[in-house]
Amino acid sequence: MDAIIKNITGLTNISEDDLNRVIEQTWHDLDGKVSLAHIRETAYEVAAGFHGATVTMYISLFVRRQTRELLREKIKIESS
Repeated sequence: MDAIIKNITGLTNISEDDLNRVIEQTWHDLDGKVSLAHIRETAYEVAAGFHGATVTMYISLFVRRQTRELLREKIKIESS
């Protein structure tokens, strides 16, 4: 797991602490309806999409927002 975090953080200029904070905040945003492991996996996938971004100041904000929206859609589909 540490190797994956180092790879993601190296590719996107998002720190490990910021990525962990995004995961924790997203878990709270979703009222614990999604496991931390699933949030982590989704956040890594989203963060990887920012590889090569030239403006990196808001990457953690974008990762949080996209992760939250993807998982909200999944919750909505599963509850239908």
